[in-house]
Amino acid sequence: MIATPIRQRTRRDEDAEALEQALNESLQPDFLAQIVHAENELRQLKLVASARARADVPSSTPALIDDDDDDDDDVDAPDDVVAAALEPANLEDLNADVPCCHMPERMLMLVLEFLDEDTIGNFSNTCHHFHRAASDEHVYEMMCRRVFTVQSRGRAVKLGKFSSWAHMFRNRPRVKYHGFYALRISYYKEPEWNMWTDLPKNAILQAIYYRYFNFRSDGTFLYAMTHRHPRETAELMRQRDTETIFVGNYHFARGQVHAVVPMRHGTLEFIFRMASRWRAPNTQLVLLSHALYQPSDVGLQRPHHFDVNDEAFNFRRFWHL
Repeated sequence: MIATPIRQRTRRDEDAEALEQALNESLQPDFLAQIVHAENELRQLKLVASARARADVPSSTPALIDDDDDDDDDVDAPDDVVAAALEPANLEDLNADVPCCHMPERMLMLVLEFLDEDTIGNFSNTCHHFHRAASDEHVYEMMCRRVFTVQSRGRAVKLGKFSSWAHMFRNRPRVKYHGFYALRISYYKEPEWNMWTDLPKNAILQAIYYRYFNFRSDGTFLYAMTHRHPRETAELMRQRDTETIFVGNYHFARGQVHAVVPMRHGTLEFIFRMASRWRAPNTQLVLLSHALYQPSDVGLQRPHHFDVNDEAFNFRRFWHL
């Protein structure tokens, strides 16, 4: 009997194996299967909670008498689903080995007193323990008194129509910090023709400029009207460029933002209404009034109003501002 000779590997076989290995490495995880698995775990947790609730009912409760005709309408859960639901869920604490995640809540409260509102929001997204500590009503009261006392010119902060301090912080209008509200203005115009104009005939120019409002936690704000991009303007605001950036004061009155800023040619006054962009609250300023006061008008009694068309300033986040 003649033995079959061993087939030698060729370059084509090596290329096919390399291609198969590359395809296996490029396969993406099945996100749909992960979503279905997560939904099944949530459903099992709900079944466990309902089973525990039924077990906590006192045995002295009189049983209800059901008719035989209604037995056919009851749908029983499969035995394997009920058994899986009654088993303890494998919920592993991913932060069990992190020492700072096990700090007492009293110490966390002391730490939160030195953080601003946006940092507290990021702090609460770290783990369940931090989220529970940052969601305390005392923390919301501290943030409300800190924010609304400044933005309402030192008036006392009371709950009033709000049911809790958390409800007030989430629903009462306020300006956001660590960023600026920006408006991009664009229009077309004809160039001014003279003997030095090198533009072609019938040329049309596009003018683009921006307005920026960066509100601070001390009741002041930075204002700029420039052609610079938001990233460049953020750096100018951080450096307090006196040629471009001007400092003013703002406050809330009857739910509206009043901002007054002195300029070289006079004093500007803006009145805004807070609005929401998409589902994020207080991320948009709607311009209601824009007035100019001459330098001689010390008491700000004779304003010159400009036309406004409900222009909306959208908030952009810059953490270093």
